[in-house]
Amino acid sequence: MAVRVRERLEKPLSEVAADLEKAMMLEGGDRRLFAVKELLGGSVSGGSRTHGENYDNDEEIEVLELAEDLLDKLVEILEFS
Repeated sequence: MAVRVRERLEKPLSEVAADLEKAMMLEGGDRRLFAVKELLGGSVSGGSRTHGENYDNDEEIEVLELAEDLLDKLVEILEFS
């Protein structure tokens, strides 16, 4: 899973930051969560996959938990800014 996430983030830091900023601008916790999840590892809902990703349930849960942790940290950072 870590390799897949790393591959998804192999782009300029400015692009990653812009994608995270877009996700943070979304209203609603679930919309933000799934936007960050998409950035890290693709779609988890409806069985549809993006970019040819094929995750099993455990990997999907791990990426979703990673996205949730990242989102929590981003919210914490923004609260203290």
